[in-house]
Amino acid sequence: MTVIYEERPSDSPFVQTVWHVCAVSDGADIVAADSSWDIIITQRHGKSELKVWGAMTQAALIDHCEGDEALGIRFKVGTFMPHFPADTLVDFGVALP
Repeated sequence: MTVIYEERPSDSPFVQTVWHVCAVSDGADIVAADSSWDIIITQRHGKSELKVWGAMTQAALIDHCEGDEALGIRFKVGTFMPHFPADTLVDFGVALP
């Protein structure tokens, strides 16, 4: 096992799950193709980054280093953010300032 993954359902009508992942060793994991989008806070080597990731149309390989962590909010299908139209985020992530 290269990561520890935890998730919990949400009471919000807009949020499907809140999840957390911690890498216990270097490696890579496959992210499944689905129609959900996430806001993700990642931390690598003490540096944090906030990203918005759109729906994936194909599986993708995501690499990680030992000690990397991420906290994510997965939104329910049909939930959208007006400043990030869904068609601009397909198979793509945007780092926020």
